[in-house]
Amino acid sequence: MKELGIIQDGAVLCVAGKIVAVGKTRSALADSWVKKHRREMIEIDCRRAVVLPGFVDSHTHPAFLNPRLRDFERRIAGTTYHEIASSGGGIRASVEAVRLAGKRALAAKVLGVFRQAADHGTTTMEAKSGYGLSLEGELKSLEAIRVASQLWSGTVIPTLLGAHTVPAEFEANRADYVSLVCEQMIPQVARKGLASFVDVFCDSGGFTEDEAIRVLSAARKFSLGGSCPCLSVSAFAS
Repeated sequence: MKELGIIQDGAVLCVAGKIVAVGKTRSALADSWVKKHRREMIEIDCRRAVVLPGFVDSHTHPAFLNPRLRDFERRIAGTTYHEIASSGGGIRASVEAVRLAGKRALAAKVLGVFRQAADHGTTTMEAKSGYGLSLEGELKSLEAIRVASQLWSGTVIPTLLGAHTVPAEFEANRADYVSLVCEQMIPQVARKGLASFVDVFCDSGGFTEDEAIRVLSAARKFSLGGSCPCLSVSAFAS
Protein backbone atom coordinates (compact mmCIF):
# COMPACT_ATOMS: atom_id res chain seq x y z
CA MET A 1 0.00 0.00 0.00
CA LYS A 2 3.02 2.31 0.37
CA GLU A 3 3.79 1.98 -3.34
CA LEU A 4 1.60 4.52 -5.14
CA GLY A 5 2.51 3.31 -8.61
CA ILE A 6 2.86 6.82 -10.02
CA ILE A 7 3.65 6.98 -13.75
CA GLN A 8 5.82 10.04 -14.42
CA ASP A 9 4.99 11.87 -17.66
CA GLY A 10 1.97 9.63 -18.06
CA ALA A 11 -0.95 9.69 -20.47
CA VAL A 12 -4.53 8.41 -20.25
CA LEU A 13 -6.48 7.65 -23.42
CA CYS A 14 -10.28 7.89 -23.20
CA VAL A 15 -12.66 6.83 -25.96
CA ALA A 16 -16.43 7.37 -25.70
CA GLY A 17 -16.14 8.11 -21.99
CA LYS A 18 -14.11 5.01 -21.13
CA ILE A 19 -10.42 4.70 -20.27
CA VAL A 20 -8.85 2.40 -22.85
CA ALA A 21 -5.11 2.86 -22.18
CA VAL A 22 -2.74 4.19 -19.51
CA GLY A 23 1.02 4.54 -19.87
CA LYS A 24 3.90 6.84 -20.72
CA THR A 25 3.18 9.79 -22.99
CA ARG A 26 5.83 8.72 -25.50
CA SER A 27 4.27 5.27 -25.77
CA ALA A 28 0.83 6.79 -26.37
CA LEU A 29 2.15 9.07 -29.11
CA ALA A 30 3.83 6.11 -30.80
CA ASP A 31 0.66 4.04 -30.87
CA SER A 32 -0.62 3.47 -34.43
CA TRP A 33 -4.27 4.15 -33.50
CA VAL A 34 -3.34 7.42 -31.80
CA LYS A 35 -1.27 8.49 -34.81
CA LYS A 36 -4.15 7.75 -37.14
CA HIS A 37 -6.73 9.68 -35.07
CA ARG A 38 -4.51 12.41 -33.62
CA ARG A 39 -6.32 15.25 -35.40
CA GLU A 40 -9.67 14.07 -34.06
CA MET A 41 -8.44 13.82 -30.47
CA ILE A 42 -8.81 16.44 -27.75
CA GLU A 43 -5.73 16.78 -25.58
CA ILE A 44 -6.03 17.96 -21.98
CA ASP A 45 -2.75 19.24 -20.59
CA CYS A 46 -2.30 17.99 -16.99
CA ARG A 47 1.26 19.16 -16.44
CA ARG A 48 2.10 19.67 -12.73
CA ALA A 49 -1.04 17.76 -11.82
CA VAL A 50 -1.98 14.18 -10.99
CA VAL A 51 -4.66 12.09 -12.69
CA LEU A 52 -5.99 9.41 -10.36
CA PRO A 53 -9.11 7.24 -10.08
CA GLY A 54 -12.07 8.72 -8.23
CA PHE A 55 -13.03 7.20 -4.89
CA VAL A 56 -16.10 4.95 -4.78
CA ASP A 57 -18.15 5.22 -1.56
CA SER A 58 -20.35 2.14 -1.41
CA HIS A 59 -22.29 3.05 1.76
CA THR A 60 -23.70 6.54 2.38
CA HIS A 61 -26.83 8.03 3.97
CA PRO A 62 -27.07 11.52 2.41
CA ALA A 63 -30.85 12.01 2.87
CA PHE A 64 -30.87 13.31 6.45
CA LEU A 65 -31.02 16.66 8.26
CA ASN A 66 -29.90 16.08 11.85
CA PRO A 67 -26.28 14.84 12.11
CA ARG A 68 -25.63 11.85 14.39
CA LEU A 69 -22.19 12.99 15.51
CA ARG A 70 -22.85 12.21 19.17
CA ASP A 71 -23.89 8.68 18.18
CA PHE A 72 -20.61 8.16 16.34
CA GLU A 73 -18.61 9.39 19.32
CA ARG A 74 -20.43 6.93 21.57
CA ARG A 75 -19.88 4.06 19.09
CA ILE A 76 -16.14 4.80 19.08
CA ALA A 77 -16.21 4.63 22.89
CA GLY A 78 -17.75 1.15 22.73
CA THR A 79 -21.48 1.84 23.18
CA THR A 80 -23.69 -0.55 21.20
CA TYR A 81 -26.33 0.50 18.65
CA HIS A 82 -29.01 -0.88 20.98
CA GLU A 83 -27.75 1.17 23.94
CA ILE A 84 -27.63 4.32 21.83
CA ALA A 85 -31.17 3.80 20.56
CA SER A 86 -32.49 3.03 24.05
CA SER A 87 -31.18 6.37 25.31
CA GLY A 88 -32.94 8.38 22.60
CA GLY A 89 -30.25 8.42 19.93
CA GLY A 90 -29.80 6.25 16.87
CA ILE A 91 -31.71 6.09 13.62
CA ARG A 92 -35.06 7.17 15.02
CA ALA A 93 -33.61 10.44 16.31
CA SER A 94 -33.20 11.64 12.70
CA VAL A 95 -36.58 10.46 11.38
CA GLU A 96 -38.86 13.32 12.42
CA ALA A 97 -36.79 16.02 10.72
CA VAL A 98 -36.75 14.08 7.44
CA ARG A 99 -40.50 13.46 7.59
CA LEU A 100 -41.20 17.16 8.15
CA ALA A 101 -38.76 18.43 5.51
CA GLY A 102 -39.85 19.52 2.06
CA LYS A 103 -38.40 17.65 -0.90
CA ARG A 104 -36.56 20.76 -2.11
CA ALA A 105 -34.83 21.29 1.25
CA LEU A 106 -33.93 17.62 1.46
CA ALA A 107 -32.58 17.61 -2.10
CA ALA A 108 -30.43 20.65 -1.27
CA LYS A 109 -29.00 18.83 1.73
CA VAL A 110 -28.24 15.73 -0.37
CA LEU A 111 -26.58 17.83 -3.07
CA GLY A 112 -24.42 19.47 -0.41
CA VAL A 113 -23.28 16.03 0.75
CA PHE A 114 -22.47 15.00 -2.83
CA ARG A 115 -20.43 18.15 -3.44
CA GLN A 116 -18.56 17.80 -0.16
CA ALA A 117 -17.71 14.20 -1.04
CA ALA A 118 -16.45 15.33 -4.46
CA ASP A 119 -14.14 17.83 -2.74
CA HIS A 120 -12.45 14.84 -1.09
CA GLY A 121 -12.13 12.86 -4.33
CA THR A 122 -15.33 10.77 -4.36
CA THR A 123 -16.86 10.42 -7.81
CA THR A 124 -19.27 7.49 -7.27
CA MET A 125 -21.63 7.08 -4.32
CA GLU A 126 -24.21 4.56 -3.26
CA ALA A 127 -26.91 6.73 -1.66
CA LYS A 128 -29.39 5.15 0.73
CA SER A 129 -32.71 6.39 2.01
CA GLY A 130 -33.62 5.10 5.48
CA TYR A 131 -34.49 8.12 7.61
CA GLY A 132 -38.08 8.50 6.45
CA LEU A 133 -39.32 5.09 7.63
CA SER A 134 -42.74 5.67 6.10
CA LEU A 135 -43.99 5.28 2.55
CA GLU A 136 -44.06 9.04 2.03
CA GLY A 137 -40.76 9.63 3.80
CA GLU A 138 -38.84 6.98 1.89
CA LEU A 139 -40.25 8.01 -1.49
CA LYS A 140 -39.42 11.65 -0.70
CA SER A 141 -35.88 10.72 0.30
CA LEU A 142 -35.26 8.79 -2.91
CA GLU A 143 -36.82 11.55 -5.00
CA ALA A 144 -34.50 14.05 -3.29
CA ILE A 145 -31.54 11.79 -4.07
CA ARG A 146 -32.59 11.66 -7.72
CA VAL A 147 -32.98 15.45 -7.98
CA ALA A 148 -29.57 16.00 -6.38
CA SER A 149 -27.89 13.38 -8.57
CA GLN A 150 -29.10 15.22 -11.68
CA LEU A 151 -27.25 18.33 -10.48
CA TRP A 152 -24.02 16.53 -9.60
CA SER A 153 -21.36 15.46 -12.06
CA GLY A 154 -20.59 12.20 -10.23
CA THR A 155 -22.35 8.84 -10.36
CA VAL A 156 -25.08 7.98 -7.83
CA ILE A 157 -26.45 4.49 -7.16
CA PRO A 158 -29.74 4.93 -5.23
CA THR A 159 -30.77 2.31 -2.65
CA LEU A 160 -34.03 1.89 -0.74
CA LEU A 161 -33.34 1.32 2.96
CA GLY A 162 -36.90 1.33 4.24
CA ALA A 163 -35.84 -1.58 6.46
CA HIS A 164 -33.36 0.52 8.43
CA THR A 165 -35.18 0.10 11.73
CA VAL A 166 -38.77 -0.30 12.88
CA PRO A 167 -40.26 3.18 13.43
CA ALA A 168 -41.79 4.01 16.81
CA GLU A 169 -45.39 3.84 15.60
CA PHE A 170 -44.91 0.19 14.54
CA GLU A 171 -42.97 -0.91 17.60
CA ALA A 172 -45.88 -2.98 18.92
CA ASN A 173 -46.46 -4.66 15.55
CA ARG A 174 -43.26 -4.87 13.53
CA ALA A 175 -44.79 -7.43 11.13
CA ASP A 176 -47.06 -4.68 9.76
CA TYR A 177 -44.02 -2.50 9.04
CA VAL A 178 -42.24 -5.31 7.21
CA SER A 179 -45.43 -5.74 5.16
CA LEU A 180 -45.42 -2.01 4.41
CA VAL A 181 -41.84 -2.25 3.12
CA CYS A 182 -42.55 -5.34 1.02
CA GLU A 183 -46.03 -4.56 -0.29
CA GLN A 184 -45.97 -0.78 -0.71
CA MET A 185 -42.46 0.73 -0.56
CA ILE A 186 -40.68 -1.73 -2.82
CA PRO A 187 -43.41 -1.88 -5.52
CA GLN A 188 -43.76 1.91 -5.69
CA VAL A 189 -40.01 2.52 -5.70
CA ALA A 190 -39.62 -0.03 -8.50
CA ARG A 191 -42.50 1.46 -10.48
CA LYS A 192 -41.08 4.98 -10.20
CA GLY A 193 -37.52 3.80 -10.93
CA LEU A 194 -36.22 5.48 -7.77
CA ALA A 195 -33.70 2.82 -6.68
CA SER A 196 -31.44 0.14 -8.08
CA PHE A 197 -31.08 -1.83 -4.84
CA VAL A 198 -32.84 -2.63 -1.58
CA ASP A 199 -30.87 -2.80 1.66
CA VAL A 200 -31.81 -4.27 5.06
CA PHE A 201 -30.22 -3.60 8.45
CA CYS A 202 -30.09 -7.14 9.85
CA ASP A 203 -28.67 -6.89 13.36
CA SER A 204 -29.60 -6.55 17.00
CA GLY A 205 -32.03 -3.64 17.17
CA GLY A 206 -32.68 -3.95 13.44
CA PHE A 207 -34.37 -6.77 11.52
CA THR A 208 -34.20 -10.51 11.98
CA GLU A 209 -32.83 -12.90 9.38
CA ASP A 210 -36.34 -14.07 8.45
CA GLU A 211 -37.53 -10.46 8.06
CA ALA A 212 -34.50 -9.61 5.94
CA ILE A 213 -35.12 -12.60 3.68
CA ARG A 214 -38.73 -11.51 3.22
CA VAL A 215 -37.69 -7.97 2.25
CA LEU A 216 -34.97 -9.15 -0.13
CA SER A 217 -37.34 -11.68 -1.71
CA ALA A 218 -39.76 -8.81 -2.42
CA ALA A 219 -36.89 -6.82 -3.92
CA ARG A 220 -36.01 -9.70 -6.21
CA LYS A 221 -39.65 -10.01 -7.29
CA PHE A 222 -39.51 -6.42 -8.53
CA SER A 223 -36.07 -6.85 -10.16
CA LEU A 224 -34.21 -4.81 -7.55
CA GLY A 225 -30.86 -6.03 -6.27
CA GLY A 226 -30.66 -6.93 -2.58
CA SER A 227 -27.93 -6.24 -0.03
CA CYS A 228 -27.55 -6.95 3.65
CA PRO A 229 -24.16 -6.69 5.39
CA CYS A 230 -25.03 -9.20 8.12
CA LEU A 231 -26.68 -11.88 5.98
CA SER A 232 -25.58 -14.01 3.05
CA VAL A 233 -27.96 -13.02 0.24
CA SER A 234 -26.31 -14.41 -2.86
CA ALA A 235 -29.46 -16.35 -3.65
CA PHE A 236 -31.48 -13.15 -3.60
CA ALA A 237 -29.04 -10.88 -5.39
CA SER A 238 -28.46 -13.20 -8.34
